[in-house]
Amino acid sequence: MINGHAYDGPDAAKTYSGRPRTWRFRLSLVDCVVICMTVVAMGLLWRPTEGFSVIGGLVVGHFFLFCNVFRIPRKPELIWSGTFLLICVFAMLFDAFTPISVCACVAPVTLLVLVYSIRLPTYHGIFANRLNQRLGDYLTGRTEQEHD
Repeated sequence: MINGHAYDGPDAAKTYSGRPRTWRFRLSLVDCVVICMTVVAMGLLWRPTEGFSVIGGLVVGHFFLFCNVFRIPRKPELIWSGTFLLICVFAMLFDAFTPISVCACVAPVTLLVLVYSIRLPTYHGIFANRLNQRLGDYLTGRTEQEHD
């Protein structure tokens, strides 16, 4: 039932786009192009931005981590984004805005978001078959807590 990427049985739940729900890590050609473009842009902008191009890479990296690797729900992702913005604003206000300080402050938030999301009955990211005992319920739409 859950050995493949998608459960496409007669009782399979569908996504908003009408496709069967899936689980596991996912990677598309578009993802690869965006990641490569980000790495190139970070390299090209390293000197002109004095290393602050890392912040753009941090955002793109977290987007990939949240959407493709762990596939977390939207609300925790938005909480991370808001917290990241607050960290950046406070770092600028206190003249402590460096790539290292921002990474150090956002790392615990990232960890909390990931731990919270992995414990949900709707978790369907990497290693979901081992981490989520209710993965079959998610794939068939039998969880009380919906996820997009």
